[in-house]
Amino acid sequence: MSGPITQSPFGKKSSQSIVSALFEAWNVGLLSRSVPWRMISATTISSLLNTCPQSWNIQMSQLPTLKNVFERLESTTSRRMWAERAALPVCSKYLQSLFELQSSLNRFPTMRRDISKSVMVDASTPQPLELNCNGLDSQHHWECTESWVCSDSAWEVWTGSVEYFSVEWDAPGRSAVRSLMDGGKGPPMLREGCTVLRGRDWGEDESGNTSRQGDGKEIYEQEKRRREESKKQLQEPSTSVAPEINEEPSMLVASQIVKDCDEVSRPHMESDELLTFVPSKNNEDCDEELKKSLKAHADPDILKNEKVKLPHPKLPVGKVLCVESWKGIPGKARRVRWELTGDEGVYRYGGDGGKFDIVHVEVNDKCTRVIKRHPHDETAEQCAIRHGFGTARKYKVMLRLRKSEMKCEILDGNIEHICAGILEWPDFGAGTAVTCRFHEDGAITLTENGLLFGSKDSGWEARFGQPSFVTGTTVTLSTTSGFINPSAKVHNVSEESSTTHSDFEELLGSTSYSVELLRNRADGKKLRVASEMRLVRSKLFSFDKDKDCSSALPPLSFDDDWHAPCMSLSADKRTVTCTSAEGRNSAFFSTGFTKGIHYWEVKIDQAEVGSVYIGVAEKPRSNVPSNGKSFENRPRLDRWHGWGFVNFRATYNEGSERVYGSHCHAGDVVGVLLDCDSGRLSFFYDGVKYGEHILNDLGCAFENVGPFGFNADGCGGGGAGQGAPSGEGGRGGRYPANGTVRPKSLWPIIGLCHPGDRVTITRKWMTNYGVDGPTMVRNAMLVDEVLQKYTGTKDDIMRHPSGATKLDIPQWLLNEAFVELKRWESGRWKRTKTRADGYISLPTAGLNIDIDTSPISCAVACARLGLTFVLLPGTRLSIKKSAGRNLEMPEEAEIIGSFQGNIWYTLVSQKSEGGSLTEGGGRAWFWDESDVIEGAFNFIDPLNSASLLYLPLLDRFKCTSEGGLRIEPSSGGVVRSGDEIEANNKLHLCPYECATIWMSKYSELVSERDGKRKYNLSWTSQNFEEFESALSVGLLSDMTPLESDSFLAQLLTSIADCTTEGSALECSYEVFCISLFNALKAHDRLNEIDANYDCCNSDSSCHQAPALMIGSITSRFPPIKAILARIAMLRALNRRSKYAIPLYSMRPPQEDSAILGGYCGLGASVECLGKSRDTDSSKDWVRASSIGNRLRQCRRIFFTSVKTDILKSLVSATTTPTSLSHDEYELPRDIRTVRVNRLKAEKATGEVKKEYTIFGQMQSELRGWSGNALRRGYVARGHGGQPRAFKVKLIGEGVNDYSGPYREVFTDALREVNKTSTLAMNLGILDASPNKEFGVGENRNLNVFASISTDHGSDINLRICDEEKALREHYSSHLGVKSERMKDLEESLIFLGKLVATAVRHGIPVDLNLPLGLVWKRLCEEDVNLVDSLEEVDLLASRRLRESTKESGEDLSITAFLMKQQQMLNYFAEGVSSVLPVEVFSLFTGSELKDYFCGNDEVDVELLQKVVEYEGYDVGDAVIEYFWETLREMTTDERKLFLQFVWARSRMPLKEKDFDSPFKIQKDTKSSSNEALPTASTCFFSLSLPEYKSKETLKKKLMFAIKNVKTMESDYVTNDAEVGEGWRGL
Repeated sequence: MSGPITQSPFGKKSSQSIVSALFEAWNVGLLSRSVPWRMISATTISSLLNTCPQSWNIQMSQLPTLKNVFERLESTTSRRMWAERAALPVCSKYLQSLFELQSSLNRFPTMRRDISKSVMVDASTPQPLELNCNGLDSQHHWECTESWVCSDSAWEVWTGSVEYFSVEWDAPGRSAVRSLMDGGKGPPMLREGCTVLRGRDWGEDESGNTSRQGDGKEIYEQEKRRREESKKQLQEPSTSVAPEINEEPSMLVASQIVKDCDEVSRPHMESDELLTFVPSKNNEDCDEELKKSLKAHADPDILKNEKVKLPHPKLPVGKVLCVESWKGIPGKARRVRWELTGDEGVYRYGGDGGKFDIVHVEVNDKCTRVIKRHPHDETAEQCAIRHGFGTARKYKVMLRLRKSEMKCEILDGNIEHICAGILEWPDFGAGTAVTCRFHEDGAITLTENGLLFGSKDSGWEARFGQPSFVTGTTVTLSTTSGFINPSAKVHNVSEESSTTHSDFEELLGSTSYSVELLRNRADGKKLRVASEMRLVRSKLFSFDKDKDCSSALPPLSFDDDWHAPCMSLSADKRTVTCTSAEGRNSAFFSTGFTKGIHYWEVKIDQAEVGSVYIGVAEKPRSNVPSNGKSFENRPRLDRWHGWGFVNFRATYNEGSERVYGSHCHAGDVVGVLLDCDSGRLSFFYDGVKYGEHILNDLGCAFENVGPFGFNADGCGGGGAGQGAPSGEGGRGGRYPANGTVRPKSLWPIIGLCHPGDRVTITRKWMTNYGVDGPTMVRNAMLVDEVLQKYTGTKDDIMRHPSGATKLDIPQWLLNEAFVELKRWESGRWKRTKTRADGYISLPTAGLNIDIDTSPISCAVACARLGLTFVLLPGTRLSIKKSAGRNLEMPEEAEIIGSFQGNIWYTLVSQKSEGGSLTEGGGRAWFWDESDVIEGAFNFIDPLNSASLLYLPLLDRFKCTSEGGLRIEPSSGGVVRSGDEIEANNKLHLCPYECATIWMSKYSELVSERDGKRKYNLSWTSQNFEEFESALSVGLLSDMTPLESDSFLAQLLTSIADCTTEGSALECSYEVFCISLFNALKAHDRLNEIDANYDCCNSDSSCHQAPALMIGSITSRFPPIKAILARIAMLRALNRRSKYAIPLYSMRPPQEDSAILGGYCGLGASVECLGKSRDTDSSKDWVRASSIGNRLRQCRRIFFTSVKTDILKSLVSATTTPTSLSHDEYELPRDIRTVRVNRLKAEKATGEVKKEYTIFGQMQSELRGWSGNALRRGYVARGHGGQPRAFKVKLIGEGVNDYSGPYREVFTDALREVNKTSTLAMNLGILDASPNKEFGVGENRNLNVFASISTDHGSDINLRICDEEKALREHYSSHLGVKSERMKDLEESLIFLGKLVATAVRHGIPVDLNLPLGLVWKRLCEEDVNLVDSLEEVDLLASRRLRESTKESGEDLSITAFLMKQQQMLNYFAEGVSSVLPVEVFSLFTGSELKDYFCGNDEVDVELLQKVVEYEGYDVGDAVIEYFWETLREMTTDERKLFLQFVWARSRMPLKEKDFDSPFKIQKDTKSSSNEALPTASTCFFSLSLPEYKSKETLKKKLMFAIKNVKTMESDYVTNDAEVGEGWRGL
């Protein structure tokens, strides 16, 4: 009933009770153990709430229990989000259904709460950080504050240690109970009803026994003595006269009488053992029986010959009434009532440091004998010392300060800064929330407030003496004399000089506290623990916002206490050397990681093959006691622990090895990327092989190594793991129910095994706290809140006085938009990927950085390097050395700015064929002091005036003797030797001082330069109120907010596509303003406010695209200031959306729950892929509000670059893993060979079978291949970075597949498919559209899917019956009789879809001219007008159809032709869906999807010129000018032939950013005559061009080459056998 009920005819008041009942019933499904059923229930409940919100209030008032279930939904979603973090950007439908339900609940005010404060998570999920969304400081961006990216303005990182001193106390010994408990035989708990006796500490002064005899032990002893006396009388010789029986006999011996009184006896009692029976109050009844029996049996013979056992006295036992506390410590005492005396008291049971007034026993039924005496429980003191409490220990810590959350307070007239932070304790696998108070005198008070991640109730014994964490620890730190460099002692440098010259300083503080739950056994007093904290921070740390400089990270080092004995450390503890061959030895770093993303690099100084191990590991522990006081032995480090990479191209884990990576030798640098949150371990290689500099991201080596584990069944793998081996071995499983819940820590580790092996930790490393699960959920809900505003009710969208409507923008978005605008205006921050970033952008975005491009920050970074000039952003350098090695082929680098006190650069050109720039070398990285030594780089461009300004030298780079250090930029080289020293004797101890001096000169230079500018950008919002006012008038007239913002988003995208960045989020503010102004001015559309303003006319191509868009509409434009405010809001929204959209379900709820199908939906939506109809049948489908529907409606407000990045990330995450070959230069076995005979295809005619064509051969070769095989993306070494799914063997051609033949077969196959002009070459897959065939209409180059009928006219005009029309409206695929030709066409279209998707997946744009409305819009489920779509392919038929519709009044848009095109599209889409994630297509518009598939349909010569590199030629040479003139004179088809000749593809990328490699024009020195032809290397996009004397000669030779060269013969000489095989069969 849920489907029909939620349709529009229902949902009224009459059906609200039914909907409420359904709502209540579906809520039961949320409690199911079945995840699929919970998913369906959540989706259905969401749709019911969106359709009938009244059901919420009805059910919440009647069933309050349901409210509790929904209040926990945020926590459930957060935990599931964190559990699936390893698979991002792919997530389960179950998680998507939780987001859908959470989105529906957020519509109700009672359910809107701050998720960072309301969420409750388990021990394996980190707690969320409290976030401030109201900040308006442009330096503190929300992405940096929430740790999505790294920035100098957000976090400050300090490293250090906390040393705990030994506790002076009477330490207890090891408890024997521990051995019993390890064997599963521990004592039971002493609780209510248990029996006790007095214990070993009963008689002490502090015991609970106040009366000394409260248990009745004295009574028991008296009875026992009296019986002993009776026993002695019994053993005396008896007389012949029978004794006189008195009223109270003292002793009688009669076995049968004793048997009546006491039938229980000890089994082990000897026969001659007799107990004395002492009459007492408790034995009166027994005495009477004895008297009677003895009188009746007073026979002397019996009394003489028989021995009688008398009853035992009752033991002085007590019963436990309850568990009590002792001196404030719970559970350390018991309240006991003694049976003999009836007294009641509280007695110690482990109190006062492990003292026991009572002991737990088991007695017989009559309490006369102890059956079992239980040992004492392990005391808290024994447990604490077993975990290391009380002994001297040193723990490593890392402090992260959130500078963005800094607050200022005035206390007693002093200004104090308060900063929140995170103190990470890797030894405990935990992180605590701390507050740091910075006092005016320089002291810092650090207070721990609570636990952010880690186990709260276990594992803290070593620190607090109890299992649970204790808040409130406070320590006050102050600056010491300085941070002493350990290497200073080796070089005889004084301590004062070492601390002065260091970039870092040390903070020292101590604290002590009393342990509440432990006592000293000697005196029963509390124990006091003393500790000392040492933190190292950068000297550049400051709270002054005017002091624009960043702080460097303290360097990593080895732990002096955690390395094998046969490994020695250098003085600075950054180099480890193996001194003897004693197995595989390990050395741990001094810093460990539990949460976040971290990257560090190590340099192999000296090593043999297979002797170096680089990885991460948990610190090993030993359970063998070393003495009676401490129960932890020093671990053995004579083996390689954990997970890592061995330098003979293998991964290693617990003895198992797997082929991975690259061979590493001495001098190579290996980077390690540890993503603790996602549980992935990756490596990066920076080395030299065969004289070629290789920079390569080696990919994921291990997955499931996350310290937190994965707390959901089925989570932990997939995503960016790419099939890497699981690292969960030894952890007891990754789920809390199966293994450890308490998070562990992973420590960097180095392993060596041969004497002389040496490895050094470089100073280059990065770290980021990472994003937690609740923050991800919060971000997704914030984006959905805005989408609801765009597509919401009339209350959300209000009418503006000007006629347009305005949007009710949330306050948090207003704040972020203002910050975005100020940062955009300043142009100071530049987002870039780093070497530490993974190859899948979204999951590992945490180590993307915001580069500071300000001159002052670059000056500080250059001063730290010891340079006397400043490297400003944009400076081009020729790199001659890398990691201390000379490069045979120099590389070109461009300075991009400063981050963490270092100068960052990107390689823009590399003279190699290894494709390193596309495989990781093109990512940003930075230099340290060792990289700027003599001859390291030269300036490429002439030095400008700013570079010639002198930067004062730091004192630590000066020499006290003659012939000191000099850096001379005048010659273009960097010199670190010479005989000149700085004449100025002034000391410069801080880099900021040097930078300030330089900045004063630079400011004068810049002011002169600004005075020469011809324009001044003044569209700046000075404050938030002005910005908010501009934002409210930023809509275009006669447009809704969604339409207006969509247009502005496309306007920004069109301008950004023409820039070098190619991204709307990275487009320059200045470029956008100039382009927008000139485009508006060209169409006379400037607002009256901007009409009198003058702006420079730039020759940039960025003006053309916005001008075309502006000319296409008639709306009135607001002022440019308002447009900029609106664009800033869209940029802020898109920044959040790129992280949120992958978490959403792109599909409507009907496709996740067939129950919502309504009358005709049957589990499908009206927007379903390839089945959409713009007809009245849509009313039969349920259109419940959902995130998927809102994404479709708002698809145009998302930037194309953002959507493309999401799609590329999903494509990378769904790549099929490929096992590597043992030879790193050979293709793996999984990369199978596809044989293609192009010689045979060249001679194929209409009479020859289609299987001879390249398309037919590939279809035959790939027949039976699954989509999984085509989704491979293996990048071979030296193949130019080209991903591939198979290897191509061109039969009869002397060429190896280094990526050129791979691209060539796709281009050739699609060229055959597109040939529709002649019947001889028509494959029958595509037909020319009627417009193309008859030369009418605007679109005369389009093809359509082939139809079995050859008569297009009759096919288009064919009317269909009402029954068939109804079937075709609802079902795009229907059963029917199919001919063999039809079956062949279906198979060909499915394979065409696979072929096209495989090419697009691997970055090869395809030449496929298909109609926009009938194909591309249908694929992305965009609204389609079928008549307009028909006009695109057949103008005449559409006119006739309109006329017929107008005359008859019926909807005749559904024709047989359109139905067949739809049916053929479904087959094509089926092939595409097996290779690409088609679900995300709904984010794109039809035009965007077409551009993504097909690239640029024109060969843009200007774009090609932007990416060209010359080798042997200069840009001004005559032959180069001839070449570009000839290229411009070519037709479109000739340019495509040229592009295929040099690059093996017929389409270019749309943007400069999308080029994988530059276009290289090389001088052909081997052929000097004008008769030589140009040659090309398609694998590496290069053209070898002879130096022709004239343009005519160049044009003639080039045209001949591109039109007549049909084979590849450059790699080797083809023998006769291969040639014969190529021509065989023709």
